[in-house]
Amino acid sequence: MMLSQLPQRIGVILVPERKLNEPALRFLVLAINKEQSFFQFEFLSAPPGDPLLRELSVKTASRLSVKQKLPAFAERMAVYIAEKAALFSLLETEPPTRFVVISHCRFDDNYYSTRNKAAVVSLGNWERFMAPPSLLEFVQMLLIREAVATLCPSLSGSVHLGNKGCLLDFTESLSEVRQKALRGYVCDFCRQHMANDGHSKLADEVTRLLDRDWLGSPTDPRSVAGVAANLKYDLFVTKGARATPKEIFVTTLRQEGAKQVLVIIGAVVVTLILALLGFRSSGGQESSGSNTSLGRLERVSVGSTSEMSALVL
Repeated sequence: MMLSQLPQRIGVILVPERKLNEPALRFLVLAINKEQSFFQFEFLSAPPGDPLLRELSVKTASRLSVKQKLPAFAERMAVYIAEKAALFSLLETEPPTRFVVISHCRFDDNYYSTRNKAAVVSLGNWERFMAPPSLLEFVQMLLIREAVATLCPSLSGSVHLGNKGCLLDFTESLSEVRQKALRGYVCDFCRQHMANDGHSKLADEVTRLLDRDWLGSPTDPRSVAGVAANLKYDLFVTKGARATPKEIFVTTLRQEGAKQVLVIIGAVVVTLILALLGFRSSGGQESSGSNTSLGRLERVSVGSTSEMSALVL
């Protein structure tokens, strides 16, 4: 695969799930595109009533049956994309290199993914006790794994049995995946295979993505984590597909707490400035004015504290 062909496009199809915070998931996945240039995720819809998505909409599905139907699904998706692109006179008409379906069913053999010209990630066995990381961070990591499989043919199948905390670990159950999701690591064996497939810098990029420092803080509204929090998914609090009332409360408390800290810091700074001005002033009116300003400042701080107390109650 030549470097000129990068980034490789990965089409993501979501099987509808009522409990999923879909806007937050879409944002967190698409945010990866800006952080690297090896692969590009894009969300797509499947043809209405597609048989594969119907099969993946049940509680339990046969993994072997799904795997056998993936090549035909990839062909249907390619035709569907070409037809819709023509309908709207779009410039980009070629389909993505790989399609990945995210489903909330469970496979009958308890595997959580399968590949055959396309891929399916099955989240039906995920439980809240598996966090951290959160479910959406799990999905992020599993999609990065599928992107590596697309870029590196030698790593498209199961790789090594030992649980090293490596992205390419063969993990028999979804509960074991948390180690490679938390570690953010690519082992030497897999690094060498990435280099052999022509992508010597891919391991470092994948490691950086999995480290998640680029997500930032949920209290920073400009960061990825901050935007996700505004979409009602705090990566440092929420565990499952959607925030629970308790998690929403904790997130709100932390956000308001950060605002309160800024109010207090601002009050201290202004107090020091006014005190310094009052100390240097020789007129009584200036001192009186400073005291009046300080009184107003105290009322602002008391009001902010009252609001915080009301939130806690």
